[in-house]
Amino acid sequence: MPLRLLVIVCVLWFAGCGAGIEDSAKSPDGNQSTRLAALQQSGRSSNSSKTDDSVLPAPADTPPTDRKVIHRATMTISVTDFGEAASRVESLTSQHGGFIARSQFGGYSGSTRRGHWTLRVPVAQYRTLVNALSQIGELQEQRETSEEVTAEFFDLEARVRNKQQEEQRLLDHLDQTTKGLSEILIIEKELARVRSDVERIQGRLKLLADQTSLSTIDLTLTEIETFVPAESPTFVTRWQRTWHNSLETLVGIGQVIVLVATAMFPWLLTIALLLLAPLTANALRRRWLNAASQ
Repeated sequence: MPLRLLVIVCVLWFAGCGAGIEDSAKSPDGNQSTRLAALQQSGRSSNSSKTDDSVLPAPADTPPTDRKVIHRATMTISVTDFGEAASRVESLTSQHGGFIARSQFGGYSGSTRRGHWTLRVPVAQYRTLVNALSQIGELQEQRETSEEVTAEFFDLEARVRNKQQEEQRLLDHLDQTTKGLSEILIIEKELARVRSDVERIQGRLKLLADQTSLSTIDLTLTEIETFVPAESPTFVTRWQRTWHNSLETLVGIGQVIVLVATAMFPWLLTIALLLLAPLTANALRRRWLNAASQ
């Protein structure tokens, strides 16, 4: 009996130790798993924060609000009354703050009159003026082009500033230098080059500023009906015109002859001198020989 009890106690003791050992073996793994999970979660959080930071867009430069666009329109309109339409073009251009840069008219009795205008108008009034001109008569053709030069404009402005800074550095170096004449000449040569670049860039800037501040409209008006003057020219009027045209032609031909003779005179004089020089020399030589023989 005591032996059986001792065996039972030993079995229970070994079972308890085994459970303790098993729990102790499992416990480090559990702690390690917990730590690994925590590290993985921390890593995910870190990666998530990094990913969020990388996704955030970098602050971009604010685009210029002052866009530079060159607008140009070409319009061809047929009208019944050319004189009234021409006056209408001038009044509309003036009302919209523009001006006529160029105009040309043509036509004679028995033909259709035709006129061409190049109009410059502020960009804000460009669309309004185009719509108003299209109502003058029957619109035959209309073409429009737009070219954005914002990037080029601001790039040229930056280049001008850089060139001016370079010019100032050269001037400062020229004032402070105590070198010889050769270095001074080199600096002055560089100054001339930089100033030439500045003038060239500023010229392009002025052109772009003009084209973007004032839009251009090329307008052509064509009269539908044949042009008949209020009074047909009489025979006397046509004779006077013919006489006047003939006199103008005669005067023009006379002027051309005088100009040609003026241009040829130095050449003719030079050729005459070259031809007369040998003859004069031979004549003098014969005279000298005759005088010597006597």
